Amino acid sequence: MSETASRTQQPPAPECYSLASAVIDMLNILDYEANFCDKDTPPVHPIYFCGPAGNAALQFAYFTRLVAWLLSLLKKRAAWDEYDDPHTVCTNILVALKDAGLPADFPPQRLKTGYGDTVLHGLCGKVIEKTGFRFLEPDFSVLDQGQPRTDFENDMGDELEEEVEDSVSDGDDDAEYFGAAPPGPSRGESFAVGLLEEKQIVRSTVKPEDWRVECERVSHRLRKIGPGLVDREWRSHLMQTQQYHDLFNSQFPTVKAQLTKLSAELDKSLREIVEKEEIIGRLFDNKAESYRQMAAAHEDKTKEYNELNDSILNLQMELKTITDSLEQTRHEMEQRSSTVTDTQPLVKLKDTIKRMKAEMRQMDLRIGIVSHTLLQTHLRSPADQENSGILGINTWENEDED
Repeated sequence: MSETASRTQQPPAPECYSLASAVIDMLNILDYEANFCDKDTPPVHPIYFCGPAGNAALQFAYFTRLVAWLLSLLKKRAAWDEYDDPHTVCTNILVALKDAGLPADFPPQRLKTGYGDTVLHGLCGKVIEKTGFRFLEPDFSVLDQGQPRTDFENDMGDELEEEVEDSVSDGDDDAEYFGAAPPGPSRGESFAVGLLEEKQIVRSTVKPEDWRVECERVSHRLRKIGPGLVDREWRSHLMQTQQYHDLFNSQFPTVKAQLTKLSAELDKSLREIVEKEEIIGRLFDNKAESYRQMAAAHEDKTKEYNELNDSILNLQMELKTITDSLEQTRHEMEQRSSTVTDTQPLVKLKDTIKRMKAEMRQMDLRIGIVSHTLLQTHLRSPADQENSGILGINTWENEDED
């Protein structure tokens, strides 16, 4: 049961009360009042770990001490102390539970509340299992045997007898006002049981003659309370009151003197305390003023620190933005530099230019040959032109083949 957040939570579930009561019962079996409790850790009520207590820190401290004590019974060491951080203590408790073989599949925050249904029930059961304690089955054979009546039972019997006697004495009067009915079985027992039930309108079903017969039958077994007993009872009350009055009058002067003396001593002590407070106040006026000044300066410094911290956060965000922009620019520059230093396109372009120049020279050469051939054709005779044309064509074909 964890006891192990905010103190304004929903009310605990009904099963939490039974688990908490079972935890206290198991702690009583382990005699925790003698072995664990002291002036700092007194015994707690059965529902102490069902919900938040008035002091959350005290409840959490009690829970951690109780867990440490139970772990010591399991020969496990508690790896924390009362001055550790609560989150660290909860984490160490989970580690110790796993080491002890108990389930710990819940977050440490559930233990920081100091109450709940997470740890103590299983841990107490583990300790009791190790100690070898065993609950005995109830023995009902004693109830079947004839046992003498206790004082409580005797008192209840006397009260019933007195009530029956009063009712029987009034039977004749009741018979005059209520109608008669056939008698029922076990009239005495039925009437006694009826007196124990809730009050309700009584309607008689017994005839007056039957009442008289029954009274004659049981009169020797009934007690009769006369007027003298009632008078003696009031007289005993009066005598007891007088005794208390005399006792009060005899002890009042002594008690009054003691209380007067105690009051004077308390007044004297109170005056001394007031004087001491005034002296201490005068002695520490300068210190108090210095403390107030230092507190004001500390508040100013704290405010300045918060402002500078906010400024630093803003500058860090701006620096991050500039750094990202710088990285992007650097990446673009690297891409462009790699593009500029790449000479492969230039080499291809130069090779293409060289091929084009070679083709242009070849074409110029062919154009010159054709022009020269045409010029010769115009200069020759028509007969020679035919031969020359045929010869020129053959020559052109030979050149193409070359």
